[in-house]
Amino acid sequence: MKKFFTPFLAIFGMTCAANAQSFEFQLDGQSLPDGSTITIEAETDPWTGGMICNTNPSDNTDRLLFKNLTVDESITEGSATIEILENTMGAEVISWCMGGTCKPIMGTTYTKNFSFANATNNAIQPQYDAEPAHFGEMLTKMVATIDGQDYTINIRFSYADPASISGVAEDKATVVGYYTIDGRQLQAPRHGVNIVKLSNGKTVKQIINN
Repeated sequence: MKKFFTPFLAIFGMTCAANAQSFEFQLDGQSLPDGSTITIEAETDPWTGGMICNTNPSDNTDRLLFKNLTVDESITEGSATIEILENTMGAEVISWCMGGTCKPIMGTTYTKNFSFANATNNAIQPQYDAEPAHFGEMLTKMVATIDGQDYTINIRFSYADPASISGVAEDKATVVGYYTIDGRQLQAPRHGVNIVKLSNGKTVKQIINN
């Protein structure tokens, strides 16, 4: 009996391992180690002309994904939680989708359920957006939980002052143009909101109060 039981346990263990599901967060198709931090810089929102930080830009690029790595494509459900750890850019308009309808974030912690039922290529898009009110950063911890297993990443939104960007040696970005919100070029920055185009191709919003 013992000789039969031992191989049976080995076969049973191999079967369970084969059926086990594995998941991970990915950014631009690259695996993100559990607990890693990604930085998303603010960009100009083509719809409003203001600034926005988002994990999956307005061109519908699937930058950030939560993916099932196994062959088993049966419906998998789980829950996800985001916790805003820091918000120095005054973002108040914050929304979050997890493979479905986007919900506004109320407070600093929010939890919702998700399902792979309608996933594309066995991956769902954790769309996360925030509109900065001024220069600063926002750090959020995102945790997806499936069958008691946690998968964690940290998302840092950054809205940097172009004046400080141009002074950073390793970036070497310089200002190449100033524009109004409606796209008219300016000879110099003016009072109010200025859209600043940098030499590294990035565009940021600058607010001058005096």
